[in-house]
Amino acid sequence: MTARTDLDLVPGTQLHAYVHSDGEQLVLRLGRRPADALATALARQGLVGDEAAKLIARALMSVGLPVRAESVAVLQRATSSWPQPPRGSRLSPTRLTRSLAMLLARGIDVMSPGARQLVEVMNYEGGYSTSDDAGDGDRRDGQRRRDGGQQQQGRRPPALTGQGGGTKDTQGGGAAASVARRLAEQLGDASRQISPLAVFNHLPSRAGDGSQWYVLPVSLRAQTDGQELVAGSLRLCYRSGSLVHALLETTTHAKEPNAADVSATFVLPCPGGARTIRAIASDGSSAAALRDRLPALADKVRNLGFELDDIVEEDPSYDGFSDSAQLSTYGQVDTFR
Repeated sequence: MTARTDLDLVPGTQLHAYVHSDGEQLVLRLGRRPADALATALARQGLVGDEAAKLIARALMSVGLPVRAESVAVLQRATSSWPQPPRGSRLSPTRLTRSLAMLLARGIDVMSPGARQLVEVMNYEGGYSTSDDAGDGDRRDGQRRRDGGQQQQGRRPPALTGQGGGTKDTQGGGAAASVARRLAEQLGDASRQISPLAVFNHLPSRAGDGSQWYVLPVSLRAQTDGQELVAGSLRLCYRSGSLVHALLETTTHAKEPNAADVSATFVLPCPGGARTIRAIASDGSSAAALRDRLPALADKVRNLGFELDDIVEEDPSYDGFSDSAQLSTYGQVDTFR
């Protein structure tokens, strides 16, 4: 590789440089890598590199978007106005921020009326929120949620409609509405509401590596009374037509009134990779419950031709889409494109 510069270089002088991408070409920047790449990237955009901003920066990078001031500001507005999740919900700030960043990567206005319902369906834990003000009580926890399961059965998730904030189509609100109309027309009923998740899955991602995530809600109910036993989502990531990531998010509802639900993410094998399934727990009680059930679960998985890792990873700050419970340490952050 040949590098060009206008600097007056002295033969024999040793220089230190690191590689940086400006979206179109590679650039060698003189100097050593910054100790905190996220804080440095935010500072270049005139932003304070506090933990909340770093969380947003990580989410943007995870979906293949550059860290830019306008994107950070949009996600800051969305997360700050989000209602407090009910007790026991796994929608942590990390999961919420990652979900909103994925909407942004699909060109969806995260401040639009349907964005909140879409994030809830993406992070499905049992039942659908059907009120306009989702999160104020329609999402239940503990015994109330389990008793109300039958009332939620058969309800359609809310539709993603309109553009948010009266803005022009810069965030793609019109594109989302257009996809919803096309899906309804293909189903033979242009007047029916389409799940916001269907719109999300059909919108192309703007991820730089060409990755495309698809999220499918999962619900397992008892055959006797229809009570929901397990709720969650299957999350599949394709790149160039090949499956590269597969995750199963589950919340197993406790049968006893005062028992806690068990929330976990199972990292599933992909074609050509190891046939081992890994488990990531959302909290300490879930991790302990999984460890107790691991031998029995491993036997069932082995009957399917797979192995279950005997180590349960625990990370309350897991974002719900990464392959690892540990957040990456970034050496360089792109702010261009």
